[in-house]
Amino acid sequence: MKKAWMDAKEKLNIKNPLIHCITSPIAINDCANVVLALGAKPIMAEHPKEVEGVTKSARALGVSLANITDVRAESMMISGKAALDSEIPSVLDAVGVTC
Repeated sequence: MKKAWMDAKEKLNIKNPLIHCITSPIAINDCANVVLALGAKPIMAEHPKEVEGVTKSARALGVSLANITDVRAESMMISGKAALDSEIPSVLDAVGVTC
């Protein structure tokens, strides 16, 4: 397990991929710091007019449903479609989904 983690960390450090994150203002700093600590580059774009291009230039997409707004929800849908169309791996954090 430790070797697998070290191999993955080394690959991240070499590739230094751009990771597009759409999350709440409450968690945005923590998310960016986690991505940086793993050896990748975070981008936290969430305006509906910019997210499609940002997502298509990223190597992964992470979205969180926490503290959702109408604008952020629209951006998530646009980014999700762009990621699907471009076969970009995505993670959905469904926190607060029952609310």
